[in-house]
Amino acid sequence: MVKTLKLLILGINYYPELIGIAVYNTEMCEYLAKKGYDIQMLTGFPYYPFGVDFSSWHKEKKSRFKIFLNEYINGVNIKRVNLYKPKKTSITKRIIHESSFLFLATIRLIFSFEKYTLIICVVPPLLLGLVAYIVSKLKGIPFVFHVQDLQPDAAVELGMLKRGLFTSFLYAIEHFIYNKADYISTISEGMRNKIINKGFAKDKVKLFYNWANTEMLKPMTKDNPFAKRHNLDKKFVVLHAGNMGEKQDMRVILEAARKMKTDNSICFLLVGRGSKRGFVEDYMKKNALSNVLLLEVQPKSVVNQMFSSADVALITQTKEVKNIVMPSKVFGPASVEKPLIVAAADDCEIFKVVKKYNFGIVITPEEPNELVAAIDRLKKDRKWAESMGKNGRLFMIKERKMEKIIDQFEQSVLRNYNGKRKKRLKVNWVQN
Repeated sequence: MVKTLKLLILGINYYPELIGIAVYNTEMCEYLAKKGYDIQMLTGFPYYPFGVDFSSWHKEKKSRFKIFLNEYINGVNIKRVNLYKPKKTSITKRIIHESSFLFLATIRLIFSFEKYTLIICVVPPLLLGLVAYIVSKLKGIPFVFHVQDLQPDAAVELGMLKRGLFTSFLYAIEHFIYNKADYISTISEGMRNKIINKGFAKDKVKLFYNWANTEMLKPMTKDNPFAKRHNLDKKFVVLHAGNMGEKQDMRVILEAARKMKTDNSICFLLVGRGSKRGFVEDYMKKNALSNVLLLEVQPKSVVNQMFSSADVALITQTKEVKNIVMPSKVFGPASVEKPLIVAAADDCEIFKVVKKYNFGIVITPEEPNELVAAIDRLKKDRKWAESMGKNGRLFMIKERKMEKIIDQFEQSVLRNYNGKRKKRLKVNWVQN
């Protein structure tokens, strides 16, 4: 690298949040910082998933009455803005939550005198792209729009919003941002095709996969402190770890647990939060599911132990979920050689990937009997399960290793970029 390039990363999620997009933002920023880039991360005060207690962070940072806050962690300059954090979520509260972040992020950036080489905007929230566009125009720098979740499509397909004036407005904003971005990137082939079908050239819409840190996530014995602490070391553990939201079918997991509750050798381990957490708690209580262990999001220090405590990991999507998202909860279990059971439509990216690389069983979504049969099959045939687990780690190392993915991103973005503003940033993204 001839000169230090100053990158502005925009994203609502970052460390100390421990799941979802925050992990990717944090690992990308810290990895690029180690390689010598000047990384400026503009993000919010921690909140995700809703309901997680970040009071220790707020106490340490004395942030109670602060609007803005600066941190420097592992080589990354973090610029935070406060935001509205609802205790219970609804569509209206989510809009207020996102709007509070967007407003303060815009204010902070407009009145900043710092100069940047490139903006990388990570969404959701979709409207953060407008902030990236405004800053791009005012400061004369290019921006790349990285899509982790097709927010308007997800809201419509999951029935959270009905098509009408509001969704038309969202789609118009989405099209405007896509059009103004120098390049669009996204995390799966299916999502890329969806964006292309909205009317954008193939060479503008590129792949930038999510990944796993396979150096941190490694296979280890089930005889570990986490498993022993929760009495899992002698059980056959069926794991769901991550968000419990509208895209995740928690009901099918709970119904499978109810059908298998007489088998004392099996434990369903559910870890995380989300809009369906209350439903999970109520179902467990109503059906007296003593074979289900429900835990909060776990600290980074025990994540490897948690995944290694499982015998199989679940990815359960509703029928409505097509190619609007690529679930990141795949990568942790696969990295530690745990086979997957994937309940998803057959045209979903995750369905195709797991089947192609043979690191799990794919079943029909929303079918508890199929889920029970798949769990029972893996429990009985441990050698087959172990073989698929090894295939999963091999896939992660060859295709989704963090260093490989981010290095491709680095080389592609900077290859034809000389530090001067161009009419269009020449980005030749490397595609697998």
